[in-house]
Amino acid sequence: MDHVSTDTKLKLVQMIRAENQENRMKMRSREQLVNYGSYGYRDASFSEKETNPFLGLRIRIGAAFLLFLGFLFLDYTGLKMGNVGAGEIVSWIDSGTSIKFIDFIDNFTYTLSE
Repeated sequence: MDHVSTDTKLKLVQMIRAENQENRMKMRSREQLVNYGSYGYRDASFSEKETNPFLGLRIRIGAAFLLFLGFLFLDYTGLKMGNVGAGEIVSWIDSGTSIKFIDFIDNFTYTLSE
C-alpha cells in the first residue's frame, strides 16, 4: 500500500468541498430558473422566510396570548366590550362544539357504555 501524504489528503478534501459548493450553486440557479422563470428574479418573501422561518408562528402565538389575556380581563372584571362579555364568549364556544359532529363516534360506543 502506498502512503498518501497529509498535504495530498488536504488538497483532495479542498477539491471535494469546492466541487460540492459549485454543485450547490448550480442547483440553486436551476431551481430559481424553474421556480421563477429567470436567473435574476428572486422573491423578497422567499429570502425573508430563510432568515426567520418562525416569524408567522410567533405572531400567531402572540395574538392568541393577547386574546386570552383580554378574555381573562373581561372575566375577572365582569366588564363587557360592546355587547360581548366573557359569558357570551363561553356560550358561543359551547354552542359551536358538539360531540354529535364527530363522524366516527358510532364506532366507539362500547367505551361509553361502561
